[in-house]
Formats: sequence, structure tokens, C-alpha cells
Amino acid sequence: MSEYQATILITGGSSGLGKATAQHLALSQPNRQIVITGRSPRGVADEINTLTGRSNVTFINLDLTTKAGTRDFAKRFLEAGFPPIETFYYNAALQFVDKLHINDDGIEESFAVNHLNQTLVLFLLKDRLTEDARIIIVGSAAHHPEYSFFKLKAIWTTTEEVARPAKADEGSAWDEGMRRYGLSKAANTIFAYALADQVTRQGKKWTVTLLDPGVMPTNLLRHLGPWIQPIFNYTMDTRFGRWYMPEVLPASKVAEQMVRMGYDRSWHGEGVHGVYFGTGGQIIESSEASTNEANKKDLWDWTIKELERGAQEKFGQL
Repeated sequence: MSEYQATILITGGSSGLGKATAQHLALSQPNRQIVITGRSPRGVADEINTLTGRSNVTFINLDLTTKAGTRDFAKRFLEAGFPPIETFYYNAALQFVDKLHINDDGIEESFAVNHLNQTLVLFLLKDRLTEDARIIIVGSAAHHPEYSFFKLKAIWTTTEEVARPAKADEGSAWDEGMRRYGLSKAANTIFAYALADQVTRQGKKWTVTLLDPGVMPTNLLRHLGPWIQPIFNYTMDTRFGRWYMPEVLPASKVAEQMVRMGYDRSWHGEGVHGVYFGTGGQIIESSEASTNEANKKDLWDWTIKELERGAQEKFGQL
């Protein structure tokens, strides 16, 4: 029998917001097993355990770029015999700004990582979620087609067109990559609302919430090369950066809101299901496309069909 009461699962927990959240939770939830994931461990779990003086953080490799890699993670997670999952942080994110990336499954890769295969993790492990589990999906203001800072123009059309683009749009690789990232975060946002609807419709007691984490110095731009990401982070974490972009917050500060959404039942009572929050705990509005009923149905149906393709499982029933 495990020494822990329950499990907290954080995808993308080896750096940035996921790592900061794990560190907060290791201290505040010592009776929970905290499982963080990523593509390379880099000793992060040991680092967090050393910093916090705990031993409740563990790492499992998760390659979200393909369904096969995702299934391998789920198999190893289940074999480990962790306690039931009471909180699932749907946090992993990938961004490219060099060219259009298509994965081995024929899916645009940022969409595959940020939406499709994280959803596969949820569906493969859904029977391990507690009756009143909380699912926190990390979105982004970048999902809005008129996002003010980068002007991504992430205009949602259909899920099929977003997931399997025929070709890159005209324009720079940077613009295309940023737009694709925005569309993947639009998928996160639309799916959060669709999942919340399905949870209610199917009589589940899970709570689904959505967070806009704002702009943070993280590892998101790591594909630009060895210098760009550190320069960007340094700039954003200086007085100039905070003056130029006052909404920039350190990941550790945003992590406080992540913990609150998972474990503080008092800050908004229980009226948080299907609600989008900012880093200060305020309720915010998402784009018009993200709450469109046709878009929610299209994304839900497409996702179920794609994940069931060639699989033995059926995922529509939660």
C-alpha cells in the first residue's frame, strides 16, 4: 500500500510553470504523490525533493509528440501502482517558430502535444481519477485571434484543418509557428469547455477549470536555439521587461494560482467548473470561437474519433 493518499499528475513538469507548481505542491501537499513528466528528466524530481526536503516528487518520461509515446507513458504509470489521481494539471506545451512540423501520426506537432496527446493521457488514465478529481487545463491568451502582443491571428476554422494543415501559410516561419501555437491553445480552451459540458452531461463529479497563465520566463522558446530562450527570459525578468510587459510574472507566482485552483475550495466556493481564470484568480472571458457550441462539438467528436483510430478503447464515455 502506498504511503500517499492520492496522486497529483503534472504534464510538462520538468521546467517552467510545471516545475514551479510541483515545487509548491511538494511543500503544501506532503501526503500526495506528485508525478511530473517531460521528455528528459534532468534530475528535476531529485532537485525538487532536495529543495523542499520532501521525497514525494517522482518523474516519468512522457513523449507527447506521438500517440505511441503517450501510450508508453500511460502503461508505465499504471504499472507503477500510484494512488488514484485527484488532480491532473494539463500543463505541457510545445511551440515551434522555424517551420511547420508534422508528427509521425500526420498531425501538426504543437496541436498534437498541446491538445491531442495530453487528452489521450487523460482518457487512458480516466479510470484512475478520483470521483471528485480536479482537471486544470493551462490555456493562453494566445488562443485569441486578436491577441494584442504578437498579433498571432489564430483564427479557428475546423479541427481537421487545424490538426492537418495542407501547407504552411504565407509569411515568416516565426509568424506561422506562433499562429500554430495560438491555434493549439485555442484547442485547449475549446476542449476545456467541451470536457466540462461532457462531465456535467455524463453525471461525473469532476471539476474542470481553465487558466490563462499570462506571459512568463519559461522554456517554451527552446527550439529557437541555445541563446534566444535565455536572452528572452533574462529580458522578461528584468526591470525593463516588467516595464515593457507589466503582465509578465515569474513562474513561481503563477504556480500559486495553479495550486489554488487544485486545492483551495474557498476562493470561489465550488462555482469553478467550466470557468476560465486569470493568474489573480479573476474570472476572464475567452474568445468567441472558444465558446461556440459548434466548435466544441466538432473538436470533441474529432478528438474522440482520432484517438480511437486503430485503438481498442472507446473514449466517449468518461
